[in-house]
Amino acid sequence: GTVTRYTNADAALAAAAGNAKVTFVPGTYTLKNAVSFSGRIETEIDLNGATLQYASGDQDVVLLINETYENITITLKNGTVQNTGEGTGIGLYSSTRNSARSALTLENVTVIGGTDEYSGYSINVANRGNTLTVKSGSFSGPLDLNLANNTVKLYGGTYQNGITGGMYRNGSWQYELSAEGYAALLDNSDPAKQYAYADGANGAVISYATVAERMNDSDDTNNSIRVVEHTHTMGDANTCTTCGFVCTAHQYKNGVCAICQAACPHTDAACNAEVWTCNACGLTMVAAVTVKDSENNDVTTYAADLSDALDAAENGATVTLLADAAVGTVPLEGKTVTL
Repeated sequence: GTVTRYTNADAALAAAAGNAKVTFVPGTYTLKNAVSFSGRIETEIDLNGATLQYASGDQDVVLLINETYENITITLKNGTVQNTGEGTGIGLYSSTRNSARSALTLENVTVIGGTDEYSGYSINVANRGNTLTVKSGSFSGPLDLNLANNTVKLYGGTYQNGITGGMYRNGSWQYELSAEGYAALLDNSDPAKQYAYADGANGAVISYATVAERMNDSDDTNNSIRVVEHTHTMGDANTCTTCGFVCTAHQYKNGVCAICQAACPHTDAACNAEVWTCNACGLTMVAAVTVKDSENNDVTTYAADLSDALDAAENGATVTLLADAAVGTVPLEGKTVTL
């Protein structure tokens, strides 16, 4: 493709707003104007070690994404955005309609908010239809997140002044995020890579409840937190004993959840070529256990081991063989089971 060289940062960012991929020469650049992205945009801005600075008033930002009807997708990486005035570093202010989305991904980016006590955010996500994804970086000045109609996912980063936010729940606005609200900012859906919050100073993993307590109290000296990769240690109720993660979206494979190791309940199975297989985890089932519920309806679960099926069967259950199976000694302890 065509390579165009620009003599100032404002012109380069204007090109990015026109869908050009932009790579900066390392250095510190003072912008003449705040930069606004609107219209249909799909671009990558590689700061390549550069720093973008702009001094705004308390209500303004350095980089602004603001769109209504078009899709915006921007990746910003490898550098620094600093508001040397009073306001915010990066603002996602789109208020989209007709399924349009405004998406910003940050990777290895430092964002520094201005000096104003109430608007010197590193990042402010407001209105609706915005998606913020943070892969890594450092953020000075709080993240202020309106989570009612926006999506935020954190896969890394150090948040030196914490994370604040609000959401609309149960018919009213809540301006303090709960432990559940902070949990929702982390993506723990991939069994191969899990995340937690850690203390910003010492790196020790802390619970969602501790994060909420810190962010919502009046002591702003303990707000520094990080998002780190974390191996969950699961305890009772499918809950991590360290960070408080609760596994609710199980991903069953070979009999257990790949995330929390909870046993698959084998509530649904299908027969293909005379082999019964659990539809959730893929294990071969050898028995079906049928009991009556409180309304006298049949409820059937399945088992990969006949001994386990007989041991777990309730009094009055019917156990149906689905395949040849060996069974050892199973004490029924007064239960009546039809096989």
